[in-house]
Amino acid sequence: MVAAVLTWFLIPAVRHVGDSSRSIFKGAIAVLNRPLVWAQAAVIICAYCGYKGLDNYSLYAVQVLGMDEVDGAKMSTIGTYLRPVAAVAAGLLADRWSAAKTVGLSFALALLSCVVLATVVPDGDMLFVIYANLFVSFFAVFALRGVYFALLQENHVPPFLTGAVAGTVSFIGYTPEIFFGPITGRILDANPGAVGFQHYFLFLAAVAALGIVVVAWLLRLQRSDSVERWPTDAILVSQTTTK
Repeated sequence: MVAAVLTWFLIPAVRHVGDSSRSIFKGAIAVLNRPLVWAQAAVIICAYCGYKGLDNYSLYAVQVLGMDEVDGAKMSTIGTYLRPVAAVAAGLLADRWSAAKTVGLSFALALLSCVVLATVVPDGDMLFVIYANLFVSFFAVFALRGVYFALLQENHVPPFLTGAVAGTVSFIGYTPEIFFGPITGRILDANPGAVGFQHYFLFLAAVAALGIVVVAWLLRLQRSDSVERWPTDAILVSQTTTK
């Protein structure tokens, strides 16, 4: 409620740039024809898989690291305190460098940390390495969630298509809510304990590697001519979607 009040008074009014007389589906069709939209949606799919992957960290702490349920939950809770730190740090880096490259760097951090978690044996001095990489993966995931919608601006989405693009990439990008749990549940159930979590972290590493590939594709698309990527006004959208 407080956020709603602040938004009402602090967010400046924006002149309407679309044409409310046209069907909303014309804008949607124009958006679906753009590879940039699919690339950003794929980025969000990979990033959201990483976010969903954090759900099993407390279970990992109990079954593999030997913690009790309370300490396992406490470890995951401490990890969530990295959320504002990672998001702000990633935002500052994206402002000074590039949102897409920041996303790629975050995927690289997630990949390295998950590879370590999948290969290091949790014993003796190696426990410190495991704990460090658990928190690195927390940081990487929260950094991704802090900047992946900044790609809208970096992709030069025109104002009259912002809503259609944001809705489309969200609808596609958050589909891990449907498939991530069943996939990872089968991975962990097939080999309970340390082996199952090794496979689990390898799966997360593969998703992060895919995220790096998608970012490379996105950067290649961003280097193409912006006029070819997006229509220049709402009238042109109507023309291109009716051809």
